[in-house]
Amino acid sequence: MNHKNTVAVQTLGCKLNQAESEDLVHRLSRSGYQVVSASDHFDIFILNGCTVTGIADRKCRNLLRRACKRNPDALFVASGCYSRRSPCDMQSLDSGIVAHQGDSASLVEMLLARRPPATVDTERASCSPTPHRTRSFVKVQEGCEYHCTYCIVPIVRGEVASVDISTVLATIKLKVAEGYREIVLTGTNVGAYDSGNLRLSGLVGLVLEETGAARLRLSSLQPVDVDSDLIAAFKDKRMCRHVHMPLQSGSGTVLPRMGRRYSLGGYRRAVCSLVEGIPELAVSTDVIVGFPGETEAEHIESLDFCRAMAYAAIHVFPYSPRPGTPAARLAPVHGGTKKRRTDEFLELASESRRRFHSRFLCRRMEVLWEEKVKGSADTWSGLTDNYIRVHARSEPGINNAFLPVTLLEDKGGWVKGKFEGYGTAA
Repeated sequence: MNHKNTVAVQTLGCKLNQAESEDLVHRLSRSGYQVVSASDHFDIFILNGCTVTGIADRKCRNLLRRACKRNPDALFVASGCYSRRSPCDMQSLDSGIVAHQGDSASLVEMLLARRPPATVDTERASCSPTPHRTRSFVKVQEGCEYHCTYCIVPIVRGEVASVDISTVLATIKLKVAEGYREIVLTGTNVGAYDSGNLRLSGLVGLVLEETGAARLRLSSLQPVDVDSDLIAAFKDKRMCRHVHMPLQSGSGTVLPRMGRRYSLGGYRRAVCSLVEGIPELAVSTDVIVGFPGETEAEHIESLDFCRAMAYAAIHVFPYSPRPGTPAARLAPVHGGTKKRRTDEFLELASESRRRFHSRFLCRRMEVLWEEKVKGSADTWSGLTDNYIRVHARSEPGINNAFLPVTLLEDKGGWVKGKFEGYGTAA
C-alpha cells in the first residue's frame, strides 16, 4: 500500500456534519486519495467537529490529541463547526494542526496543494468509497436566523442559504445509483429551505417524483414548518414516519428566555397535527436541562409536558454555556441540581422509548438492514421507517435489504426481532 495516499476522516456532531463528511469522502476518493479508518495508518487526519456543547469541544480535542499521538508525522486538519468557532483552540493542542473553515471542495484543494497523493488509482477514484452504506445524508440547506440565546450554531454556520433544487436532485440520483436505499434531507434548519420559491414540501414532492429513493427521511423540523402540504407528503409510503422536532424546554416561562419562537401551545398543535395525519409516527425531541435561571417548578413543568407528549425518543442535554451567546452571561444552575434534573430526564427518556417500542411488539415490521452487530457472527442491525432500531439473527448476508421481521422484546436502545422460520431471536 502507498501510504502517501491515505486519509482518515472522523465526524462528530449532527446529521449536517455527517452529510458534509460524506461529500468530503467522495471528493477525496475522486481526487486520488484512499480513505481509511482512523484506526489504520493514515497520512492525513481530518476531524469534522462539533461545537454545540462544551462536551463536544472536549471530545474534539481528545480525538485530535489521540490521533496526533498515534501518528505524529501525519497532517492534521480540524474542520466543521469546531474549527470555525475558535481556530486558536487548535493551536493550544498542537501548532501543527490546520484549522480549516471552508467547505469540502476548498478543503480538498488545500490538501492537493499541501500533500497531494503520490499516485492516482483512476479505477479506485471512480468507485464509491462506501459501498456498504445504506443511508446517505444530503445537505439541502445551512445557516439559521433564529439566534436562540443558548445556541452558537448561527455564529459558526452563518447566514441561511439553500442548495439549488437541481443540485439536490442530481446528488440524490447519484446516491441512488451508488446503491443507497435511504436518503436523509438535512441542514441546520431544513424547514428554512427556499430555492426558487420552492419550500420544503415542494422539495420533498420533487424528490419523491423525480428520484428513485426507496426511503426519504427528514432531519429536524420546527413547529412553523408543519403544514398540510408537508403532512400530505407522508401519504407516500417511501416517506419515513419519523419527525424530530426539538422542544428544548417544556416550560412556558423558560422558552421565551431561550429565545424560542413558539409557545407550548403552538408546539403541541404542530405535533398533534403530525400525529393525527401520519399513523404510527415517531416523534423525537431535544431537551436542554438546567438552563440559567430554571427553577424547580419550571423543571417539573418541562418533565410533565414531555411525559404528556409521549415522545418516541428524548435526547437530553445538560445546559452548556457557549462563548458569545446571551445565555452564557446569565447565572448558572448549580451543578449538582443540574445533574439531578438531567438524571430525571434521562429516566423519562428511557420510559418514553419503552412505551413507544411496546406499541409495536408482536408486529411484523419492514426493516432496512445495515450491518452486523459489532462482535456478532450472524446478528444484524437495522431501522424501521419510524426509527426503531432492530437486531435479528440471519446467516445469509442482508446488508442494504428491506426485509420484514417480527418485533419481540424491548431491549432498551433496540428491539429484539426474529425472522419467520429462522432459529431464535437475537
